[in-house]
Amino acid sequence: MTSSSITILQNARPLQARQERRSSHFPKLSRPVMFSSAPRSTPRLLSTLRHSTRRSLGHRPSFSTLQARMAQPTPTSQIISETAKQEGGPEKGSAAAQMQSEVGKTRNFEQAAQEIIRKMQQTPEAITKEDAAYLKSREARAIGTNNPPAGSVSADAEHLAAENLGATKDSSNAGAGGVNPAHQSAQTKIHNYEQAASEVGSKMQNAPGSVTEADAAYLHSREARASGQANPPPGSLSAQAEHLAAVNEGRATAQASAGGENNDPASQSAKDRLHNLEEATAQIGQKMARDPEHVTKDDANLLHSREERAFGETEKGGISAQAQSMAAQNEGKSS
Repeated sequence: MTSSSITILQNARPLQARQERRSSHFPKLSRPVMFSSAPRSTPRLLSTLRHSTRRSLGHRPSFSTLQARMAQPTPTSQIISETAKQEGGPEKGSAAAQMQSEVGKTRNFEQAAQEIIRKMQQTPEAITKEDAAYLKSREARAIGTNNPPAGSVSADAEHLAAENLGATKDSSNAGAGGVNPAHQSAQTKIHNYEQAASEVGSKMQNAPGSVTEADAAYLHSREARASGQANPPPGSLSAQAEHLAAVNEGRATAQASAGGENNDPASQSAKDRLHNLEEATAQIGQKMARDPEHVTKDDANLLHSREERAFGETEKGGISAQAQSMAAQNEGKSS
């Protein structure tokens, strides 16, 4: 071995020693970077995370449960941590990064639900469509669907916001009249109808000649709201009031046309016919309202005759027609 070879070996030994020491301190520099040998399970892990998220959101969250949940670590944090270790760190697009995104979406939804649920509990009338849209957006991102299912907290918020919007419109339409009748409770509607029936019904019995079209319209409106039908059926109290008001209107028209010739025999005869119809209507109409099963064919014929004499014809669906229908039913029962 020459002297030059000995010199090279002597110089190489410190270099080799330095490389060995560097390898002992930085082992990654002494071998190529290896990816984890674990099987690629990103889709399965994300599916597990979504399932866990949906299961936790499957029931309607309350303010108290959400508050408790926000204070605790998420059940998927351990999965994310293990996945991040396998991947060498949460890089963009990695399974760990996507899982962190899923958890972030869930956190955002829980925060939104906490805010809106508190508002729904304390001031439900203040829920707006913006509140509902904000909550729906957060919930949709958390569960991975554009339309959260019926019965979810965002669906409840949307329904409440729609009711509040409708109440606002009805309130503006009602104006100085106060609360819109369409939003009164069923009991209030029935109470209003009973009150109108008592007022107009008493007038129909005690002073049938004073029943006006305004009385009939007032009663018709209250009965329609209470029954939920735009046109109450024939034979109802409002239908009888309408007919009686029409009779009175016809009498007033006849008197006005007679003018100063009220003593004319023809005018007097018309007055008498109207008066006779009023008497029959008051008598038999009261029987129809209070004791309909005892309305007879003679009652119906009397009304029909008086109405035809007063107006020259009978009204289809009028009080005489209703009396005839009742009488026919009663006659059929007795036979």
